[in-house]
Amino acid sequence: MRTEKETLKFRKIFGIYTSSVVVAALAIIAGIAVGIYALNSSFQELEAEHNGHMQSITLSADRNLASLFKFCRQELHEEARMATNLSVDDFMVNAKKNELLSDSTMKAIAVITDGKVRSCTNSSIRKLSFYCDYSTDNPCICTDNNNNAYIALIEPVSSPNNIVVGLLNMDNFFKRFAGMELSEDYWMALYDMQHGLCIQNNQEEPFINNVNYENAIKYGAGLGIMARSEQYDEMIFDEYSQESKSPHSSEYIVTALPQSHSENGYYAIGLAIHTDHYTRTLTDIFLRTAICGALILFGILVLFIINRKHSRVNQQMRANISLLNEQNARLQELLSAADEFAHQQRLVTIGTLASSANHEFSNLLTPILGYSVMAMEKAQDDEEMMDYLEKIYLAASKSKELVARFLRMSRRSTIRERVDLSPDELLENVEKVLNPSRPHNVKVITDYNCPDKCLYAYETEIEQVMINLILNAFQAMKNEGGTLTISTSHTDEYVNIVLADNGPGIPEEIKQHIFEPFYTTKEEGSGTGLGLSIVNQIIEAHHGRIELDTVVGQGTTFRIILPIY
Repeated sequence: MRTEKETLKFRKIFGIYTSSVVVAALAIIAGIAVGIYALNSSFQELEAEHNGHMQSITLSADRNLASLFKFCRQELHEEARMATNLSVDDFMVNAKKNELLSDSTMKAIAVITDGKVRSCTNSSIRKLSFYCDYSTDNPCICTDNNNNAYIALIEPVSSPNNIVVGLLNMDNFFKRFAGMELSEDYWMALYDMQHGLCIQNNQEEPFINNVNYENAIKYGAGLGIMARSEQYDEMIFDEYSQESKSPHSSEYIVTALPQSHSENGYYAIGLAIHTDHYTRTLTDIFLRTAICGALILFGILVLFIINRKHSRVNQQMRANISLLNEQNARLQELLSAADEFAHQQRLVTIGTLASSANHEFSNLLTPILGYSVMAMEKAQDDEEMMDYLEKIYLAASKSKELVARFLRMSRRSTIRERVDLSPDELLENVEKVLNPSRPHNVKVITDYNCPDKCLYAYETEIEQVMINLILNAFQAMKNEGGTLTISTSHTDEYVNIVLADNGPGIPEEIKQHIFEPFYTTKEEGSGTGLGLSIVNQIIEAHHGRIELDTVVGQGTTFRIILPIY
């Protein structure tokens, strides 16, 4: 039997143990409660963030649609204006060159005569069916003979029976301007409330839904929410569900922007997402968090054990890795230096020779200028002699100025660093330097429109590109003569430099190889030796591109597009 002392001791120990268990249980319960509260807060924050994200996508799609309408209308208006004096066939030849067609959102440009497709830049489109009156210049929803859905931008021609139509590829619009791939979790729609037409993308291809405003109001689906948004004249969030044979939920959350609040001015915009998307997202977050937490704890334990047993080995490995990284960095520097040296070696040689020759010319011109002044002082009474001497002095002065420009260029030939560069000033200087090389039967016209734009570029390399292209144009036109037009223009992001001549043009078999290394059609001693292959490499190194457009017997145009920094 226990003594009273042992009983008291047992009770004390049991009380301590019980209290510890209770405290541990309460701590666990409190931890679970805090975790549930934190998880719920995270879910609410995620929902609010997702709603904001949906609103941002909707507004972004609206702004992009408005910008697309404005840009396309300007281009189509110009095409329609030119169509006044051209036949349909000639018009289509010009239309195929329009930069609109380089944008994936513009499917095609077509000419419609008396309701029928007369000609189209996309040969697969032979018929267009409009869902509303296309006699106005408002955008219209239509389909082609393959039942593909488009938004058509209308531009009338002077002839009342002809119109120019730009077809916007709605599948590419949804993917590009909504900023996402629309899967079964998402759909997006543009709704023309006036005509009761909706073009949406919640299937494999965009399709058109013909639902008038009154019927749409009664719908519980997304179109009904868009109609109510138009009715209340405000952007709204709402939910709806619909019957579905699929096993997952058919409930959606919808963001609707009314037409009156849109920048595009014609279409209300709706964006919807499956509520299952929330569930899957939150489940993924929970599972990933739990798995990552377990892996992190396990990894910390493993790393601690490995570090305790193999600390010296790890230190040696880190030292070896550090040494290898240093050696690799040095090797990369050597390779880069070797490549740079190979690229600059010829330029250095040319610069040295040019500098030496220009110094000699400068030394020869100095006494001509000096003796001309002295002779003019002695011949002040002889007007005819003074006139001759003044002409000698002016010619020598211009020659000395030209030599000075060559000297400045030759001194920069070995400098390789990016600088803020005005394209207009660079082209003006290059044109002046090359003016003595211009054949007498060749005329140069300049049109510079970038006085306040700058390129962050290697000045010497851009100069070499311009010198090469201008001398090529002079060489091409030296026999028959012609005109070289040098112009600059810009957008918000790029500077466009265009050199266009009306010389003999480049045959197709040569055009295909024009940018290949070591390919040339010039006789030995002609040209700069730089080559269009190097020109192309320089432009690409500046994150730009060079485009060639040439027609035999009509001329050649080089278009250089460089980013503005």
